[in-house]
Amino acid sequence: MSGRYGWVLILTLSQAPARPGTATARVQEGAGAARAAAPMAVLFGARVTPDTVTVGAPFRVVLRVRAPRGAAVSFPDGPDSGAAVEALDPRETARTRDSSVVDVQATYRLAAWEVGPQAIALAPIVVRIPGGEARSIVPHLLVVVASTVPAGGAGRIPRAARAFYPDVGAWWWSLALALAVLVVVALAWWLAARARNRRRRPPPAPSALDRAAREFADLDRLGLLEAGETGRYVALTAEIVRAYLARRLPVAVLASTTAELLESLRGDPRVPTVRLRSLLADIDLVKFAARTTTADHARTLAQLARALVTEIDAAVYAAEVEAREAAARQAAREFDERRAARAAGRGRAA
Repeated sequence: MSGRYGWVLILTLSQAPARPGTATARVQEGAGAARAAAPMAVLFGARVTPDTVTVGAPFRVVLRVRAPRGAAVSFPDGPDSGAAVEALDPRETARTRDSSVVDVQATYRLAAWEVGPQAIALAPIVVRIPGGEARSIVPHLLVVVASTVPAGGAGRIPRAARAFYPDVGAWWWSLALALAVLVVVALAWWLAARARNRRRRPPPAPSALDRAAREFADLDRLGLLEAGETGRYVALTAEIVRAYLARRLPVAVLASTTAELLESLRGDPRVPTVRLRSLLADIDLVKFAARTTTADHARTLAQLARALVTEIDAAVYAAEVEAREAAARQAAREFDERRAARAAGRGRAA
């Protein structure tokens, strides 16, 4: 049944006695009550929209019942899940505002999953009327499910799926993957080797001035002056100065005597020879002549030694910078002379 409602009389209540083969019932109001003068009928209608659908396409089934006032109508929930036709949404029920009768309709949103005519299996609708009860059987409802395959398409064989990049062979992808792996491995190895070399690389050696400053600090931490060993303190001060001169100036041999050391440094503008001779002479008197000295005098000699080492280091550094700059200027001059000579030779050849 599809299209407009097809009304069917499913129940008649009247004064006439029941006849065989008809669905009738009597309304009694107590024992021996008078029968109603006019018949009362229950009408049922159904509609399928649209009546032809494709597989999985939704369609609607509308059931409508019209009964006398006071009747109670119970619609089924919908088809069983998993059947060829199943419900997509819960049932929707609507009632008209006519107070003289009961006019109710239920709407089902369904979908069919098999091709061909499909029966819509719904449970019976129950209509209860005061004083009696009747059951109406849902008419046979059908929906036609059309196939989505074009005519004659069942014998077609689909072509194989095309590759994403048909012009590029599979070996290109393998080669690109192998190269990427090699690059990653090489980068990881280089980073690991760099980290190992950085850990193995020895720290830069301290300069002669830094070593002398550290040795002076170590001498102060010994606490010789506090212990009364001023002679030893002064002798170690002289050793620090001589070791610095040997590291900074190659001519100042550590094994030479004081006279030999001063003779090797004579004429060197970077070394204040007079002050160095005075400092070493005072220290030699304490070391070799057993001259007694106080702690304050020993501290003074150490301060003079520190100042002398710092002054000599600054003078040597400035002389080294000046020598490098002079060498650079000489190299630039020689380059200009050679370029001028080549230009003059090309001029004579022309």
